[in-house]
Amino acid sequence: MAAKLTIRKFLASDIDKIVEIEKASFSQGAYSKTRLENLSKKHSHDFLVAKLADKIVGYIIACHKAGVIDFVSLAVDKKYRKLSIGK
Repeated sequence: MAAKLTIRKFLASDIDKIVEIEKASFSQGAYSKTRLENLSKKHSHDFLVAKLADKIVGYIIACHKAGVIDFVSLAVDKKYRKLSIGK
């Protein structure tokens, strides 16, 4: 992996690529665009995007409450799997 992997907070402009990755990763039970937008508002500090060069290649949504972290969703674009991005 020559390009540098960066992690940053979700931006509203990321939503279409996140929906694309979500639907490709979860054939059944994929979250809708509306659900992902709501999660981004509710968990704004815990919705992170992985970028490789200028491409969004994955994301994670977590929520923490009372010292416990629950992972709501995590997915990596199929073209970028097996590169330790979700590790």
